Amino acid sequence: MKDEERGHGSEACPLRLVSGALAPHPLEGVCRFFYEIAAHVERWVGPIEHVHHELASEHVHIDVFHVPPNPKRELHTLVTAGMSTRPMKPPAEAAECRLVELVLTLPRDWSAGPAMYESAAHAWPLEGMIELARLPHASGEWIWGGHSVADPDARAFHSSTALCAWLLACPMSLPAEFHFLRLPSGEQIAFFGLVPLYREELELKLHAGLDALLDRFRARRLSDVIDPQRPNVASRIRPVRPPRRWR
Repeated sequence: MKDEERGHGSEACPLRLVSGALAPHPLEGVCRFFYEIAAHVERWVGPIEHVHHELASEHVHIDVFHVPPNPKRELHTLVTAGMSTRPMKPPAEAAECRLVELVLTLPRDWSAGPAMYESAAHAWPLEGMIELARLPHASGEWIWGGHSVADPDARAFHSSTALCAWLLACPMSLPAEFHFLRLPSGEQIAFFGLVPLYREELELKLHAGLDALLDRFRARRLSDVIDPQRPNVASRIRPVRPPRRWR
């Protein structure tokens, strides 16, 4: 597949990316587990059609595998490869929780290939995914399943949605065998799905805990598939002033 670079206007994805074949980009560094992650994704999710490559990287180089709808799974799946290049610095009680990659699930009609670079309305999940994959290495913060992240003012990701924060959770719509990848060294990479949240849902998690939020998701039969207009399961929660990064 020939690499294809797209221009970015005011309503385009602000990230500098190219779409290419399943191989490291020749101009940038590569995740040290690139091929192990690719094989894991193809085994449990489906064939990788192409890779979103960064043209410029800071701290770590993040590639994103794109698996389009297929007989195993009628959804678009995006999986990072690069966050695990460097181990995070978790607290001593979670010393083994050092390697993570992220997963996004998009509906079948979403523009999840190179065309998404031309539309910020479609690109915001990819933009947020790459930003979160770089966060532990840029800030020294540790992120894991059950953690949530938002900017101080909890601004919406895009004008087309009121979603404004991210929750890391087990990939709800993927088999349990996919959730961890055991490496030859004995270490393992954990894969966490990204679930966008409304401000009130994040506040519910802070006030009442993760289980209270997930119980409401289950009651409404919501999944980790991105839906910019999905119901808000916590619209009546009292607002709180957020810190810089929420967990």
